[in-house]
Amino acid sequence: MISYEFPPTVGGEGVYTYTLLRGLARTRSVDLALIVGDRPVDRQLDGKVEIYYTENVGRAPFRLLSFSTSARRKINELLGRSEVDIIHYTNDYCGFALPRRREDKPLVATMHHPYALEARLYRRVVGWDMYNLLHYQLARRPLLLNMLQRNLCIKSRRLIAVSRFSASSVIKEHRIPWKKVTVVPNGVDQEMFRPETEGADMRERWGVSSERVLLFTGRLDHSKGLRYLMEAFNRIVQKFADVKLVIVGEGILKNQLLQFTKKRKLQGSVKFIGRLDAESLPRAYAAADIVVCPSLMEGFGLSLIEAMAVGKPCIAAASGGMREIVANGENGVLVRPADSEALRGAIEMLLLDSNLCRRLGVAARKKIERDFTLEKMAERTVAVYEGALTGNGSSGCDFVEEERSSEAHCS
Repeated sequence: MISYEFPPTVGGEGVYTYTLLRGLARTRSVDLALIVGDRPVDRQLDGKVEIYYTENVGRAPFRLLSFSTSARRKINELLGRSEVDIIHYTNDYCGFALPRRREDKPLVATMHHPYALEARLYRRVVGWDMYNLLHYQLARRPLLLNMLQRNLCIKSRRLIAVSRFSASSVIKEHRIPWKKVTVVPNGVDQEMFRPETEGADMRERWGVSSERVLLFTGRLDHSKGLRYLMEAFNRIVQKFADVKLVIVGEGILKNQLLQFTKKRKLQGSVKFIGRLDAESLPRAYAAADIVVCPSLMEGFGLSLIEAMAVGKPCIAAASGGMREIVANGENGVLVRPADSEALRGAIEMLLLDSNLCRRLGVAARKKIERDFTLEKMAERTVAVYEGALTGNGSSGCDFVEEERSSEAHCS
């Protein structure tokens, strides 16, 4: 398994890799080796996964090239010793330097995010705001990411997509045969993220007591919809003086968000926490009253299922894979993406109805217990490995609910 991102270098795809490794380790059906960057990994993997570190130099995107080259050398070394049966790239943008192709050692890759589609969506949202467009292109590099993703798609024997949305987007963008793609939704560790988790220490750390807390967790970048959350919250505090917004994460937009907070005199109502470690994150969800996921686009929505696993009422933009997780009004609330007024209305609705919050939180946990377990994620991934080795098994977007997408040709 090869992953450029991995805790403590945390991104959504790093969390995916960590979660999948823990699930696979529990099944005991595969021997696991992990190739990561040059930072120590989480101690909970000690003794369960053989870990190899690469030597990475420079800054992005050159650091990614350095990682890819070092990872390829290590893979070829392991292949030479016949210690590998499956090569699994768990980041979908590591297509710089792939190992030489061998028919008996198939390559599998996980597709998380449609970068080209995100870039087109962002262009529509910001219009002719050239400053933000240029800032987005330089910081996010969607064209480069899309090119690397395409190379990985072409070279892989089997592809795992984390949602029907991601599967459909990858098939259409890169002209991938639909039979090559299997949808395996992400799982969440329900022993780590659970409703019984205590959040009092986090509230004390944030300096809140009886106030109600809106929580956002994730990268502070253009795709996460933070602009619309801040605009909505600016209206919320005019009506609800006891509400605080807590933002967990780091990213290129932090200074802009701080400037917005200062300009609107929201310093006492908005708290920027920075990154949290894996042990603190469940307590952060537990400390919140409402969790907000306003992303313009998500291939899946890891923070969403983490919050739902803790039993929190969630508001999510009806974008990408999040529409496959939240049933509006049943286990959460969906709003139109890039619409601060719709977001404000949804937040106000939950702030005014504590019974609805409780009902949505209970239903959210049940949804996670039914559909997004570590065990299901691991079992379905092993089935993809078996299919890649034998040429049979699961393929063609299996493990998806009934409705068939005519655009992607997968159900």
